[in-house]
Parts: sequence; C-alpha cells; structure tokens
Amino acid sequence: MAKTLSENNGKRVIFPNGQQREFLARALEKSCLQAKELSELLSVHPRTLNGWRNENSSLPLFILEAICDKFKILHPKEIEIRDAFWSTKKAASLGGHATFEKYGSVGGDPEYRKQEWQKWWKKNGHKNLPNSFQSLKIKTLRKNSDLAEFIGIILGDGHVALSQITITLNATDDAQYAQYVIALIAKLSGVTPSISKRKNMNAVVISISRKKLVDYLLTIGLSSGNKTTQQVDIPDWIKKSQTFSKLCVRGLVDTDGCVVNECHKIKSKTYCYPRIAFTNASQPLLRSVYKILEGLAFSPKMRNNKRVQIERSEEIRRYFKVIGTSNPKHLARFKKFGLRK
Repeated sequence: MAKTLSENNGKRVIFPNGQQREFLARALEKSCLQAKELSELLSVHPRTLNGWRNENSSLPLFILEAICDKFKILHPKEIEIRDAFWSTKKAASLGGHATFEKYGSVGGDPEYRKQEWQKWWKKNGHKNLPNSFQSLKIKTLRKNSDLAEFIGIILGDGHVALSQITITLNATDDAQYAQYVIALIAKLSGVTPSISKRKNMNAVVISISRKKLVDYLLTIGLSSGNKTTQQVDIPDWIKKSQTFSKLCVRGLVDTDGCVVNECHKIKSKTYCYPRIAFTNASQPLLRSVYKILEGLAFSPKMRNNKRVQIERSEEIRRYFKVIGTSNPKHLARFKKFGLRK
C-alpha cells in the first residue's frame, strides 16, 4: 500500500485501552491473513505491525482507513484522532512553560512575528514556490459518461486520500480490466497512473497522485477516507441522468459485483441459477443501485441488506445490453452460463 507524507497529514488514532489490539485481531480474522502477510499488504515491517498489535505505538489514520475499507470492518466509535507528533508537541509545550517561568519570555513578541510573516507571505512568500510545493497539472475534467464510470469504479474498489486515488483489483481475474482502468484514468486526466503488485498477494494497485484530481472529485460528490464509515453514495448529478447512472452502475458492478451461479439443494437435487450480484457495505449505495435498476425496468432483489441482485435470466441478458460491462471477467462468465443468445 503506497503511503505518502501528505496522507492524513500524519494523523494518529488513539484507541481506548485494549481496543487497538482487538481491532487488528478482527482485521486478521476477516482477511484470513497471517500477521506477516497483513504487514506486507499494508507495506509496513512486521515489527511495526507487532508494535501496533501490542499497543506500543498508535495506529496511523491512513492505515486504519485502509484496513476498514479493504476488509469492510468498522472501528470503535470511541477513537480519538490526533495530529502527528502530538506527544512531542505536548512535551514542547511543557518545556515552553518551564522556560517562561524561568525567563519570563519565550523569545520576542509572537504577535509581531506573525504580522511580519503575513506581510512577507502576501508580498513575496506565495510566489515562486519550489516545484515540490506546486500541484501537478491534469486535464480539465467535465461531468460526462467516462467520469461517471470512473466514480463507480472508485466507489467500488477505490480509495480517495488527500492527494492520491488508489484502485485495488485482483491481479489474475482483473488483469485485462486493470489495463482498461489505466486507460480510462489517462483519458480523463491526461496522466497515466502507476500500477504495482502487492507482495505475496494476488492483487494489483492502480495509483494516481494528483491533488487537483482529488480536489475536483471532492467538489462533485466524493469523499476522502473510509467509504464504509462514511456510508458513501452515488453523487446526485449522476443519479439525475439516466445515461450517467448506467455508467456508474457499470463501474460499481465491474469492481464490487460478480456474475455467479447460485445453487440450492432441494432434497437430493441441486438447482443452479445465474445471478448478477452487487455487494457493498454502504447502505445508501446499495439503495441507489437498487433504485437505478428499478428505474431501468429491472426487477432487482435486496438480499440481507448486503447485496443487490438481478435474478431473472432474461433480465441478466438485458443488463449486458442496456448497462454492459468493461470487465472481460464478467463477460466470460456471462457466456459460460449460456446466457448469451
């Protein structure tokens, strides 16, 4: 998992006593991973993960968000978010008080220094910043079908950080689809994203680090951070357009959906039926997909408040005609079940 200094500004998560250990134990249980495998997935040293599990150090906020987002688990409500180096700041504050008690001053007039800095910044400071401080350019984005599909992909298997967007896909099943996603991002932004494989994991991560892209997506309805905790939804501008809604649902199903053969055993016989199933932990997102499908004259079913399904064979055929797919994996299974007529 790529991490940058800008992510969450280095913020840390303070759990109630014992609950950080329990949270990471749930992550290991839900992921079906060993501790070493989880540390590799999170791109941290095993000793770092052990330190978190033993509560020797606090968990970075972006690690918490990544775990919640990837494994669909919730963190305790009682957590506290603190700025980076909060303990150092506390120690510095105590030192400052001690200096003031001893010398009656901590070095000049702070209000005067603040005013002088503001004068400098307005006159010269904001000009000619180093390249490392400049936001990298992207193409001008517009609300269109490509963007609607991309937003569906992000809401499905993506993560929005402060200056980066990542999309995690299966390295084997989604190999061709990953290339499609890369081309889509390049078409939208003018920037070719990077792709990396998780060590010892059958997953690839597509990343684009452009703050301007993130800022724009936040203005049109997306949110940064954990999607499950925030209970994200499809932006209104997409839901108001049938064309955009179709493309957004395509992106969602291509990432968080599947074409399955659902089998039931009745007495001694087994009966199997093809299904299109979209699974997500966000209730608003599930309801929106359900309503969009209803509006397109499908007969969706909500199952266990966790997934929306299309269950009639003739409607599955129509889904691939009306909404379609950009993921070859889904099309292959569609053909495999003999639905293409």
